[in-house]
Amino acid sequence: MLPRYIAAPALDAGDVVQLHRPEVAPLNTLYLATRRGAPAHPAVTVLRDRLQDAARTWDGL
Repeated sequence: MLPRYIAAPALDAGDVVQLHRPEVAPLNTLYLATRRGAPAHPAVTVLRDRLQDAARTWDGL
């Protein structure tokens, strides 16, 4: 997870994709980023899976 000011260049370049775009942006947006092709640490995989499961209940997805 990264704050937007750090993720902005990669978002602008299209290197990463924002998965959720709420109508009202939160004050502290974080991004979960992993290296493409590299096996993720098991804790990162669990975090990603839980965030994706939780996101299914969020409005606007």
